[in-house]
Amino acid sequence: MSSAARDHYMREFAIAESRGMCLIPDSASSRRQLKRMCTKGLAVQPFRGLFARYAYWESLSRSSKHLHILRALSKLHPDWVFSHYSAALVHGLSVSYRDLQTVHRLVSSASHLNSANQMTYHYTESPYGEVVYGVRVTTFEQTAADCACSGDFKKSLAVADSYVRLAGASKDDYERLLECYCHPHRRGIVAAREAARWVDGRSENGGESMARAAIIELGYAPPDLQVEVDDPIEGRMGYRVDFLWTHADGTKIIGEFDGREKYIDPVMTEGRRTVDVLADERLRESRISASGTPVMRLSFKDIMNPRILIRILEAYGIPYLVRCGERFLVVSRGKCGTFRGIRYTSTVYSPLAA
Repeated sequence: MSSAARDHYMREFAIAESRGMCLIPDSASSRRQLKRMCTKGLAVQPFRGLFARYAYWESLSRSSKHLHILRALSKLHPDWVFSHYSAALVHGLSVSYRDLQTVHRLVSSASHLNSANQMTYHYTESPYGEVVYGVRVTTFEQTAADCACSGDFKKSLAVADSYVRLAGASKDDYERLLECYCHPHRRGIVAAREAARWVDGRSENGGESMARAAIIELGYAPPDLQVEVDDPIEGRMGYRVDFLWTHADGTKIIGEFDGREKYIDPVMTEGRRTVDVLADERLRESRISASGTPVMRLSFKDIMNPRILIRILEAYGIPYLVRCGERFLVVSRGKCGTFRGIRYTSTVYSPLAA
């Protein structure tokens, strides 16, 4: 490839990047040239027929990469309606990176239901959507309902929390959403309804919601969320923590979820370098720990491994959750309780299995 041709495609890449989308070749010849750039490490082909500059693509988060693909596909196929996790990303709902490995699209023909490697098809008699940021997607409410029924309890709670937070809705509003958009026997409705029981719009991101769901699944008490705590050094209300548990005797345990986004997402880092964000986190934790309250840190890897998570929760003395019909009891470790004539010890009961 000549230097002039390479400069031409670099300019084309710059135009596509300014529009937040992948580059679409305008001819078979351009496609061949771009594939040659891929073999030389100058470009990548993240989706069939779509290209991006290698260095630029590597700098993007998984969610940004998915959005670049969606915008390019929308330009190529304006009539396509994207749904489920792809639509959720466009609407701003919490989506796990694992669910962005394929593009989700509605189709009206059963012949398209054999999903390809890069595309997952969902059948509907009449694909209908609205245009959001240049991408045709299912409505906000439909998307939330579809995603709530498409995953396990962890993913459903992440969607439920983000829907309530973004819509300014209540728990009752979310339950009505499920009744309106989900058939009573729809696959996944059980997890969606269980998520509706625990939905809380104070959860700031999907990772925190999934961590809370994992804790509840194992039979431990859900924490209070986004609580302000004092800075014992400067004597002011200085820090907001992700999770807070309070035992009956007043002792507290703080929990923090360590998602990668807080260190690499420019919105969350507010333009600061990763090293500065880490330094601030260490200072923050040292100040909080000075009050004598233990700080439990959880990673995504921890919450996806029940054995490890149980060991962590036990080590910090997180209280248990006991289901009594439609009500729950929080039982601290080593304590006993009596409710409606039934005596409870510190046995772990899973609210999802009861």
